[in-house]
Amino acid sequence: MTTRLLTPFLVVVPAILFGLYQIRVKPLLEVGGVWKEVQDIGRELKETCTYVNELKGCEQSSLHEPSGVLFLACTPPASRSQWLPFMGTHNTSVAGTGYIVTYDPSSKKVTKLAANGFNSPRGLSPFGMDVVPSTHNPDEFTIYVVNMRPPFITSARAKKEGPDPSIEVFRYVMGGDSVQHVATWTDEKIVISPNDVVGLPDGKGVWFTNPLPYRTVISNAVVVLLQQKLSSIGFCGVDGCKLAATGLYGINGIARSPFTLNDTFYVAHTFLGGVSLFTRQSDNRLLLDEHIKTESGLDNLMVDSKGAIWAAGIPKVLAIRAHILDPIQTASAPSSVFKITLNIGESSFYGEKYIVQKVLEDDGTKISGITSAVHDASRGRLFMHGVVGESLIVCKTK
Repeated sequence: MTTRLLTPFLVVVPAILFGLYQIRVKPLLEVGGVWKEVQDIGRELKETCTYVNELKGCEQSSLHEPSGVLFLACTPPASRSQWLPFMGTHNTSVAGTGYIVTYDPSSKKVTKLAANGFNSPRGLSPFGMDVVPSTHNPDEFTIYVVNMRPPFITSARAKKEGPDPSIEVFRYVMGGDSVQHVATWTDEKIVISPNDVVGLPDGKGVWFTNPLPYRTVISNAVVVLLQQKLSSIGFCGVDGCKLAATGLYGINGIARSPFTLNDTFYVAHTFLGGVSLFTRQSDNRLLLDEHIKTESGLDNLMVDSKGAIWAAGIPKVLAIRAHILDPIQTASAPSSVFKITLNIGESSFYGEKYIVQKVLEDDGTKISGITSAVHDASRGRLFMHGVVGESLIVCKTK
């Protein structure tokens, strides 16, 4: 190549690479917390926290606010860290050891619920969960659970082909010590990488996030790095499964407004941060309305009875990954909690529609690796837990 031809090449290629870095790579690194300095926020709140050591490895929680009872989807942390196929661990021999549990903060009672009628040889590997009261009986609930089932193959093939996830549907009566299995919903083309769920009453249907478009780690890694908008939201019901929303990137938790007037759904984003708002259509598809930015990525989220969105933040993505994959939990991970509310102040007239408040941040010393934050607005309790957490953390917000 002559000098005349080489000179433009040396100018154009670095410019293109720099542009790709600025547009694609830098935002991921910033939201992922590569250069972030973790702050000590919510010191007074953290001083009120207590720890329920009986509850371990609970990735998701769901609150029944009228009673104050918390439902949790749990798995022993050592087993959980070895069967996380979308994070690269594929030990099928420890899969299926999870369970659903209730915790009553008033009595401090922990009840592990027996799964009657659930006879799957692959057991329960729970992740996202939603507990929905019946429209006919306030003491009866439908519990929807993401079950990250291993396939009927060896660990070696599971690594190559990925998991065989499903949505399990249970019925529960308040105060009981068991759930009754109702149905298993799965569809190879729709239930791809389910993470979190939002359900309808009486077992009529459930929405779920598919953060990743494939079931194998390598294929998904390419999607994440190239920021391809291949995440989706699915819907399953008694008539089958379908896609409810497509063209998304790096989504995670999903929640629904408790107010039926607007029927808004909230979806968290892990890699680029923020919360997207969707409106339900008559055919159960979801239409994207707007997006709320946050400084870091988010995991699970919920909407309390006062309309505030509470989300577990991920200050440092690489740190929480190391924390989750460490079976003996020697690596801590910074944690944060965001509260997002509608702005009713003067600044709302200048385009600030929402107020994003970081109510808590910790370097992992006191609060490590949380993946869910659930707020009881009636009693002023904040519940936090993590996918491989060693205890449920309960703090007072008032």
